[in-house]
Amino acid sequence: DGGIIAFITSSGTMDKKSEDVRRYISERAEFLGAIRLPNRTFKGVAGTEVTSDIIFLKKRDRLLKLDEDWVKLDEDEKGLIYNKYFVDNPQMVIGTMEEIPSRFGTSLACIENKDISLEEGLKKAIKNIQGRYEEAQINDDLGEETIPADDSVKNYSFALVDNEIYFRENSIMQKISLNEKDKDKVKEYLRLNESLRKVITYQREDYSDEEIKKEQENLNKFYDDFNSKHGRLNSKTNKKLFREDANFSLISTLEKLDKEGNFIGKSDIFNKRTIKKAAIIDHTDRAIDALVLSISQKGKINFDYMEELTGKSRDKLIEELKGEIFLNLDSFEPNDINPFKSAKELGDFSRPYVSADEY
Repeated sequence: DGGIIAFITSSGTMDKKSEDVRRYISERAEFLGAIRLPNRTFKGVAGTEVTSDIIFLKKRDRLLKLDEDWVKLDEDEKGLIYNKYFVDNPQMVIGTMEEIPSRFGTSLACIENKDISLEEGLKKAIKNIQGRYEEAQINDDLGEETIPADDSVKNYSFALVDNEIYFRENSIMQKISLNEKDKDKVKEYLRLNESLRKVITYQREDYSDEEIKKEQENLNKFYDDFNSKHGRLNSKTNKKLFREDANFSLISTLEKLDKEGNFIGKSDIFNKRTIKKAAIIDHTDRAIDALVLSISQKGKINFDYMEELTGKSRDKLIEELKGEIFLNLDSFEPNDINPFKSAKELGDFSRPYVSADEY
């Protein structure tokens, strides 16, 4: 616990109107500070001008819901609206925030200050980041209560290992001390989750009505067993136990509730097909559509897949997606002699790319 992370991201992470992403981060990590970089910082690498931020975080030992200023937007003295942290701490902006022309009218950008180099600006700003490095004390007893995380277990969720209850948090799973009643409750909750996921998979992959009905019967049985022993999933007692489990938001929908939160019946998934098989798209003429499909189907920018969808070459796709995808800075090797040359200059389109949101 308490590990420090620093990462580079586009200014959208800090400046988007929606606070959802920032609140999600705030619950799981303490915000130590951020540095805003000029929009030309990665032009040689990415081939476009994008304002970027270096964000510094410290991992929390538990989820906390706080109303922190850095998740909000504010207006500066020029009437520009962006993240409140940078409005309140202009010394953390290496340049000046200005409104510039863009494809969609105007947008905000951090414009470099010719009087100060990027290196000098970083050295000054980094001194304002909160926190300090300390040697962590090792708890010799902790090893007996933790095990390496199982990739098949969803992060921030319960798991059953050798008949013991564990809770996964990032790279480790912590053994949870529960009384026998709650231990039995978590076991049946996990069985219910597995059954629900199976019904969803069967519907999504278009299994036969008979196969789906059989799994729905199992789901009904497991739910009724849980309810008879432990009460409704959405009861105060059960919500208190399961609220930090990442699966609970889905499992809790097995019960229909009225506006006051009272149980009014089981959800339709117990006896109906609620999910249709996704239509398979095998062609599109637009590079942007191919990008969306690649992210949703492959989980990343997969040029081989995008070439099959469009019939276009990789260099053509890269050209049409300018401003939508960027070279992955983490992919460069220390001995790369041309790290800031564009793919077109090198005649090399093999380097990995990430989407604008990831960048």
